[in-house]
Amino acid sequence: MCYRLLAAQERSRRQLRDAMERNLVPDEIAQATLQAFVDAGLVDDERFAYMYVRSKFEGKVTTRRVLAQELRAKGVEGELAQRVLEQITVEDELEAAIAFARKKAASMAGLEEEKKRRRLYGALGRRGFSPEHIRQAMEAALG
Repeated sequence: MCYRLLAAQERSRRQLRDAMERNLVPDEIAQATLQAFVDAGLVDDERFAYMYVRSKFEGKVTTRRVLAQELRAKGVEGELAQRVLEQITVEDELEAAIAFARKKAASMAGLEEEKKRRRLYGALGRRGFSPEHIRQAMEAALG
């Protein structure tokens, strides 16, 4: 089961443990299996976290705060999560917000200005951007 899950994509220890638990694998066997995978270098939470953050940030407009919540749900917390999230800077987040806002604003060309502003503000807010980044992105996109 672990080989199959890892063949599809990198996973954290917690994700594999949860999968084994869902499939009623006895805890003792699950722990031994996980340790064997870690010892063999097949499971590495740090490698998983770096890859996860980078691919999520590039593929989906989001913020470090949202990514930290997602990592926590996957079993990566504390200092490791903090270190991994440092690969995304405040400037990276601002650039992403501006690029998203420009793209979104272009798709709303026929709407009245106030409606555009409300929709754009909401879209940026749902993605976790700070009010300051939202303001700057809207300024860049709408002028």
